[in-house]
Amino acid sequence: MQDIRQIRILCQETEIIYTLNDSQAATELYNQLPLEVPVENFSHNEKIFYPLESLDTSDAPLASGGSGILAYYAPWQDVVLFYDDFQANSALFALGTCTAGETEIAALHGTIRIEKVVE
Repeated sequence: MQDIRQIRILCQETEIIYTLNDSQAATELYNQLPLEVPVENFSHNEKIFYPLESLDTSDAPLASGGSGILAYYAPWQDVVLFYDDFQANSALFALGTCTAGETEIAALHGTIRIEKVVE
């Protein structure tokens, strides 16, 4: 088991913290940070952004649950920030879980900054 890795998403005054799982995909996302990318609305329950490089999902667990899940949708190579319930999908892989600021996910807009949380 690796050390606990957390990421921070910043958008104006908003700060959201996610704790990443131990998958290779989560590690690859973490290693791409910091990033400044546009965040987009998608569907009625999620925000998405595109990392600079695709992520290796070979050992990543499938995503399930609801609000606060950070996931990767392999066919479109986008990272998904869920703020409501969602349907499991065989191409949707879990990267982590929101540990602070979950109620702020739906308000994300424009350009976001994603960075490592270093204690």
